[in-house]
Amino acid sequence: MITINGFNIETEWGLQPEYEGYYDPILTAPDIKSRITNNWTDEDGTEVLLSKGYVESRVMTLKFACDTIAHYNSFMNFLIDNPMVTLKDTNLDIEYDIEYLSSSNFHHYKDYNIFGIKVRQSVVRNAVEPIVSLGIRDDMSLWFTTPDDYDGSTFTLVDGDLVITI
Repeated sequence: MITINGFNIETEWGLQPEYEGYYDPILTAPDIKSRITNNWTDEDGTEVLLSKGYVESRVMTLKFACDTIAHYNSFMNFLIDNPMVTLKDTNLDIEYDIEYLSSSNFHHYKDYNIFGIKVRQSVVRNAVEPIVSLGIRDDMSLWFTTPDDYDGSTFTLVDGDLVITI
């Protein structure tokens, strides 16, 4: 079931997700934000600090089939009146806070309509937590936090090296 702010989109607005136009963009993972890197002039390559990654907000177009123009107009007015809404899809086990940006297209057919809405996903929930978190202190020394074990693996510090035993 797909809901927006708790309203079932099928019963409230006569909407059904348009297969590829809904599932493809919504299941595509967001881009990762730039990580802190060092590009030392006296070393080959680029050093990437192994800190937790964070994701960018993203813009996507979601397509729906709608049974009537009246339902379409009602849905569009709802999005205009509520610029930030929560889209929840229990089949996919996802929940996104999205901002309505624009209507990308509209096609009227004899028995139904197909349309797209351009939205920005602003908050990513249920992001994967890292197993090991690294950071830099003010004195430029490194620190890390890790569980003692994770999924059958153990983590120990030996002579300054992090050792993972699987």
